Parts: sequence; structure tokens; C-alpha cells
Amino acid sequence: MRSSGLCKSELLGRQHNIIRHPDMPRGVVNELWETIAIGVVCFANHVNVSSH
Repeated sequence: MRSSGLCKSELLGRQHNIIRHPDMPRGVVNELWETIAIGVVCFANHVNVSSH
């Protein structure tokens, strides 16, 4: 929450993509979770948007 600049009430119940930076490909988050789900460590850079 701190890095997004949004408070808990603004984030709860919302999709994660509200903080996804426009330059971040949509498929990256899916690939990240698919990798983690099979037990493999994922090393990636992920860019979010801040409301600051």
C-alpha cells in the first residue's frame, strides 16, 4: 500500500491492475504467478504506478 500511494480501502476488492504501469505488459503478472505456482523461483522486474 505504501508504494502505491493508495490506502487500504482504495485497494481492497479491486483488481491488481489498478496499479500496473502502462509500460508493463499484461501477461507478466500471469507468468509470474504461473511460475510461482509450480514451485519455481521467479526473478523479474515489475513496475507499478504510484498515485504520489
